[in-house]
Amino acid sequence: MINNKSLVEQKIKDALTETGFDFNGAILTLGISGGPDSTALLASLTNLKNEFKFFLKVIYIDHRLRKEAQAEEEFVRGLSDKLGADFESVRVDTIGYQESHKLSQEESARQLRYKALSKIATKVNSRYILVGHTKDDQLETILMNLMRGTGLDGLKGMEIISKVPPLLDFDTNDNISIIRPMLNIAKTEINLYLTETNLTSMIDDSNNSSKYSRNRVRNELIPMMENIRTGSKDSILRTAKSVHLLSNYLNQTASNLLGECLRDTTENSIYLDRELFSSYHPSIQIQIFRLVIDTILKSTAGIFAVHWQSMQKLASNGSAGSHLKLPNNIYVNVTKNDLILSVGPWPCPLPKIAETIIEKNGITVAGEWLFNTTQENGFLYVKAKESKSGRTRDITQLSGPLNANLKLTDATLAVRKREIGDKIKIQKGHKKIKNLLNEAKIPPHWRDNIPIIYEKETGEIVWVVGVRQV
Repeated sequence: MINNKSLVEQKIKDALTETGFDFNGAILTLGISGGPDSTALLASLTNLKNEFKFFLKVIYIDHRLRKEAQAEEEFVRGLSDKLGADFESVRVDTIGYQESHKLSQEESARQLRYKALSKIATKVNSRYILVGHTKDDQLETILMNLMRGTGLDGLKGMEIISKVPPLLDFDTNDNISIIRPMLNIAKTEINLYLTETNLTSMIDDSNNSSKYSRNRVRNELIPMMENIRTGSKDSILRTAKSVHLLSNYLNQTASNLLGECLRDTTENSIYLDRELFSSYHPSIQIQIFRLVIDTILKSTAGIFAVHWQSMQKLASNGSAGSHLKLPNNIYVNVTKNDLILSVGPWPCPLPKIAETIIEKNGITVAGEWLFNTTQENGFLYVKAKESKSGRTRDITQLSGPLNANLKLTDATLAVRKREIGDKIKIQKGHKKIKNLLNEAKIPPHWRDNIPIIYEKETGEIVWVVGVRQV
């Protein structure tokens, strides 16, 4: 009969093997708190290191939140020495970080923890950070994500392999992978493992505090669920595995369709074909949004179901010039033909305008705008396009008229930027250009790039390009 010691170590061995990584000669950076889970992780990896031929670097992180931290640090130091692992401790200012970045204490501690582990891993040339998340932690994470409304990806839980998440004021090392080799091991198995190996561990009393929402899920919600229906924990974890398969399928499908609807990319922006995107199933649209934001930010943390739904609504029904501001400084903008996701406000995409007389028969270049004018049957037919770096192309960001039919007169036509007090003639009187642009939802930082076509002699405005003509 296989004892629990062999079972736990076998599960960790299988998890490491299934990663596909070659650990021969590698340094594994371990986040060890001294609790039961991380103690079992360190002991198991010590017994497996000769088989895999890796080295262990143990890190204890003092978040400066509890007086027990010094005793925990000494415990982890002693255990590391006993097991022959290199040890290092780090102190971080969780409260200061929380106050300066307006985060929860839990999120602040998480970010500082990964920053510290990443810095040391980089320093010792380690490509792998191992943490002791268990089957029970996975269940808590799934339930927390369900309550936050993170969507399908949140319901699949933590991955065995992931990259270091985006962290504030920190350049993450993309060469480092986070590995969670205990995700298929329950805490009951870990406790038996420690008993069979005669190992002790530290107990963090803060895990019993109802101050933290995760503790309430662990200590109140999950026992209540098991009381209502025995086996609820395993049922949810089985469902999460099914969700994981579905999510992977949707991601693969969305990735293929993203290639079809992708128009352009810049350093901080991604442009999608709005019409093509809107033809996709809503579930695919959400996955495409996830892929795009993941490309820009390397994470979709902080963006929940309500945000995905707002993005879908904007893509389908938003008027040109409308936009959304999302968490993490993500902006979503729509034009007549494009859907644009960017970090920070989308820079004005319109060509720059320069004041110029417009030829009544021929081509006029006014800054980066081009006007092609022809005469026919007493009318001027004018087409507006972009002319930049020797290339001419259509303007897709404005939904109003980019072609105008103007009555041919002796007046000289000219183009300029808007000016304070500008008005255009409408059916009953005149309308301020400012109000016109507001109604058309033209973003304020675009407005100086909207050409104003007017009669030079009278100053009468005859066409606000891309918005309205007389």
